[in-house]
Amino acid sequence: PEALARALAAARQHGLAALSLAARQRTAAAGEALLTPTVFALLDALLGDWDAAARGEQLEVANGQFFLLDRRALRLAGGFDAIREEPLDDVALARRLTATGHRVGFWRARGQLEVRMYRGFAATFRGWRRNLALIFGARPAPAIAFAAVSLVPSLMALLALLGGAPAAALVAWAGGALASGLLRAGTGSPVGFALLYPLDGVAFAGCLAAALADRRRGRLSAWRGRRLDP
Repeated sequence: PEALARALAAARQHGLAALSLAARQRTAAAGEALLTPTVFALLDALLGDWDAAARGEQLEVANGQFFLLDRRALRLAGGFDAIREEPLDDVALARRLTATGHRVGFWRARGQLEVRMYRGFAATFRGWRRNLALIFGARPAPAIAFAAVSLVPSLMALLALLGGAPAAALVAWAGGALASGLLRAGTGSPVGFALLYPLDGVAFAGCLAAALADRRRGRLSAWRGRRLDP
């Protein structure tokens, strides 16, 4: 209830023409919990300490789930008509605002805002397949490295099992589950779903592979019945 008032006060205090908030992502089912916290942990890591994003110095960062805009700045940036064909409209709007000399802040607000982004595994996979293609399609290296690192403990566990060392396999799995739990805690997600490791890492790697294949093909999964072109 206080999110709008706090966002408006922060925008005025820091001289921001727009302010976007990063919400706590609620995952009410196991299928949702496999992917959403993992992706947000990656995005969180790429933003670093968030200070630059909060000051409006981090380009092309925004979240359409909450986007407070100064009307005059929006008009100078061309309004919503200017981004009507953009598949990542929130990021495109932040880019246009920045190009017209305005600052766009991006703030954590997990105590003020909660969003359930997708419902069920199928919708979650389809949604992140599209988003990952748009976010990382042109520069996939960070996402690929993140996927590879997330799967290392499970590969170690498999090798230990094949080598007849079940205790070592259990230790490797526990290490992966602990890392998964820490990532979930850092993004405000329930840590209990970390026990699903390595399914979360496998799901992320599979979703990323499908996303990059879509990007190479030049055709993304549809969004609300609309075809999206990268």
